Amino acid sequence: MILVVFLSSCKKESGNQQSVNQPPTSYIKSISVFDTLGSLLLINTHYYDSLHRLIKISGIQYQNPHDSILVTCIFDYSSLKVIFRKTLSSSSQYCDKITYNLNSSGLVESSVHIINATPTDSSILSNDTYQFNSDRYLMTQTTTTPGGTPGSITYYYSSMNADYSIFSPSSSDSKQLFYYDTGHYNTVNFENAGIQFLGKSCYNPLIRARSEALNMNIATYSYEFDQTNRIKKIVLNGNSVMPGLYFVTVPILATHEVLVYNYY
Repeated sequence: MILVVFLSSCKKESGNQQSVNQPPTSYIKSISVFDTLGSLLLINTHYYDSLHRLIKISGIQYQNPHDSILVTCIFDYSSLKVIFRKTLSSSSQYCDKITYNLNSSGLVESSVHIINATPTDSSILSNDTYQFNSDRYLMTQTTTTPGGTPGSITYYYSSMNADYSIFSPSSSDSKQLFYYDTGHYNTVNFENAGIQFLGKSCYNPLIRARSEALNMNIATYSYEFDQTNRIKKIVLNGNSVMPGLYFVTVPILATHEVLVYNYY
């Protein structure tokens, strides 16, 4: 797909407090993804139920100017489970199915990701478990693949933003540092996408992720905002490593892309 020790030197890059008014909760209506030359790669339209839960994403993914694939994602809800299914117009099979098992607080505690999921043919891609802190921020995600060694990522928070993450099993570059624009709010968050079962998003927009060991940026993000201070555009350069489970609100197709947001 797309999570707590304080590092005072690496959290803020745009002031010490919010410098704009907090925008109202506005549900994401559509996300358009372009390459750096301006060619449209993907457009997703989001639909919600009466409880403002995300129930469907209808997408068009462009392979080239003359070819496209329709992508449909459905979210089915029950009291302790959410089932996500993705289908492609190029296949009669489900290409993805994720079953999210929820705890009594309504947060995901485990999931099973199956590919090519049909009644007669399916393969488990991964099993995941999740741990959240008392503020509903993802602390640890552990992923197990068939025949593989479990791997986990743990996020360490200061206030409402993840300061850094550590991968396990550890390696020389397993620690990543996160920096934020503290003068604005993150409006492409899970609340604005109707997927609160995945926990809370970081409070401010991420502007760069950095490898501590390599002393280099992994990814940088720049933003444009509308008149109500909502994010309307993200320009991504690098391999996206946003803290949390961002596959819905920040779809990634390339290492350099532009995402444009519309709201209801």
